[in-house]
Amino acid sequence: MQVIRTSSFKRAYRKLNEENQLHVEKILRIFENTPYDPRLHNHKLSGAKKGIRSISAGYDLRFCKYGRRDSG
Repeated sequence: MQVIRTSSFKRAYRKLNEENQLHVEKILRIFENTPYDPRLHNHKLSGAKKGIRSISAGYDLRFCKYGRRDSG
């Protein structure tokens, strides 16, 4: 799976300290290789964000997945 970093992601990433940046990179590598790895806490959002999935990179770090699901 290919992860595309949006401009808002890049801005938020630059504001993180080095330790959190390294952790985010680790989580993104896991997500690219195994999107439903239990360590990611991958789950569907509801309400206004219905159809979007979220993964966790720690207590206060979250990612949202937009777009189509890969078939392979």
